Amino acid sequence: MSINIPFLPRSSDLPKGVSRPTWVVIDLRGDYPARQPQQPLRALLRRDETLEALQQRLDILAEVDWLHGVLFRFSDLRVSATAARSIRDMLARLGEKKRVVAYLPQLSMTSLLAASGAGELVAPDSAEVGLHGFGLEQLYLGDFLKKNGIGFENLRVREYKSALTTLSENHMDDANREQLQAYLDACENAWVHDVAESLGQDEAQVRGWIEGGLTDAHEAFQAGILTKVAYEDELIGPATQPLSAVLDLLPTPAPRKAGRVAVVTLEGNIVTGTSKNNPLPLPFTGGPSAGSDTVIAALRHAKEDETTKAIVLYVNSGVARRWLRT
Repeated sequence: MSINIPFLPRSSDLPKGVSRPTWVVIDLRGDYPARQPQQPLRALLRRDETLEALQQRLDILAEVDWLHGVLFRFSDLRVSATAARSIRDMLARLGEKKRVVAYLPQLSMTSLLAASGAGELVAPDSAEVGLHGFGLEQLYLGDFLKKNGIGFENLRVREYKSALTTLSENHMDDANREQLQAYLDACENAWVHDVAESLGQDEAQVRGWIEGGLTDAHEAFQAGILTKVAYEDELIGPATQPLSAVLDLLPTPAPRKAGRVAVVTLEGNIVTGTSKNNPLPLPFTGGPSAGSDTVIAALRHAKEDETTKAIVLYVNSGVARRWLRT
C-alpha cells in the first residue's frame, strides 16, 4: 500500500528536530478482497491488498503514540458495498484514537460510504461527483443464440428463478424486474441509513443527495457531505509520510498465546465433492467452488485440533447468502 505524491516529503526531509512523521498517507485503490486466497498459486497470481491486511495495519497505527492523524486518499477504489462498509467501520474505529481525513477526488456512492467513517471528508474543486443511486443491467442472448442455431431450454421451477433467462429470453420479465427492483431499493435504503449514521445526518437529507443531482464539490459542501473543499497539497504538512515509508517504525504485534482461531473458507458456488477453482471466466463454472467434502473435512480437522479455541466460517458465496436469508 504505497502512494506517489511528488510534493510529499521524503523521510530525510522531515522538519528539523522531528524524527518521526506526525501524519501518514494511505492510498486506497483497487478492489480489496476480504482475505488472500488460501491456495499458494492463486495467492501468487493475485497480490491485491486485502481488507484483513488493511485492518491489521490500522490497528497498529491506532496505538502508535507519535502519530497524530491519517489521511486516506481514495483513488480508483473498486469495491462492493459490503467492502465499502467494512472500510467505513475501520476508519471509524481508527478515528476513536487518531484524527482521520478522507480525500475524495471521485465522490461516488461507494467511495462516500467507505469514507463516511472518517471525521473529515475533503474533495478538490475538480472532484467528480456521481451520487446517482444504484442500478443494474442484464444482457439477454435468447435471440442471438437462436439466430446462430443454438436452442436453449430453460426449465424454471417458479417465476422468480431467473438465473438462466439471460440465455433463453430476449428481455426482462415482470417477475425478475420486481425482484431486482426490490434488491436495488434495499441497497439504497441500507446506503442511506449507513451514510446518515456515519455523518450524523437525517436520512431524508441523505436521500435528497441522490435525488438532488449534485454535480461538483462545492454543491457537495453546501449539502453537508464535505467538511472542506481543498486539494491534497493543502492537507499535507512537512511531517507527513506515506505508509510505505514508516513501516519500519511500526511495532510488530505480539503473538497471542490464548489459543488459535481456525478460519474455514467457503468461497464460490457450493457443490458436492472437493473444492476446485476454474481460472477461466466461464458462466456458472468459472472461479472458485466450495466442495462439501473439503469444507466438512476442514471443519472436522479444526474441531479435533486441541490448540484451536474457536472456529470462524468465512462465507463468500451467493448460494450461501440466499440460504442464510431464508
